Amino acid sequence: FSANAIGFAHVYPRLTPLVREGELIVGARRRDPDGRHLVGWIPDGTISYVEGFARNAPPDRPDLQAIAQRGLLSPQGSFNHKVVDWPALLHVGCRALAARARDIAAQRTGAERDFALAFALGHDTLIAHAQTYASVCCALAQDAAPDRAAELRELARICAKVPAEPAETFHEAVQSLWFGYMAAGDGVGRPDVYLREFYERDLATGRITPERAQELIECLLIKIHADLEILGVLVDD
Repeated sequence: FSANAIGFAHVYPRLTPLVREGELIVGARRRDPDGRHLVGWIPDGTISYVEGFARNAPPDRPDLQAIAQRGLLSPQGSFNHKVVDWPALLHVGCRALAARARDIAAQRTGAERDFALAFALGHDTLIAHAQTYASVCCALAQDAAPDRAAELRELARICAKVPAEPAETFHEAVQSLWFGYMAAGDGVGRPDVYLREFYERDLATGRITPERAQELIECLLIKIHADLEILGVLVDD
């Protein structure tokens, strides 16, 4: 636990933020100069991880093997995939979750203590990573056209707040979810359930329109299916 957390803390905040023109949800991975591989933290490990998918596919199902070789299917058992506690991330925030973990660590020993401290360090790292995006959005706003500058300033505000603190708006919640998913994504669970209260509250106060909320969800889906490529395997390959 400790080695992974320390490696994550060293690499993740040092990745160069990438903010594309017109984005409303930020956070992306860069490719190396030849465009073949992603550069930066890859939560699922190395190329051999994806190669293992095919090795575990049923030998009499070449169709499943072909899908697995592309990293689009992981036939490794029912306990392989997970949905983390996204509502806790959105409602509690990384700072408080890290503090809780350190309180637990103070009362434990051995592997339990190490795990709690690694958990805390991981959430500290998510905060540091988001702050790099806050800084870049703020800088980009200086030279952007007025409408885009307003969007970038709002993104800077959001990234300075989440995932460190609890989300309060729909936009904050979607952005916080993506920051968390970039680092620990496997399944999104039921976003229609845990994002609903943010949407309904913003809708009731006039903060958001259904059309804007749909656009933010579409931005999230683009991120999930494009920016979070599995070890460099493009969705449209």
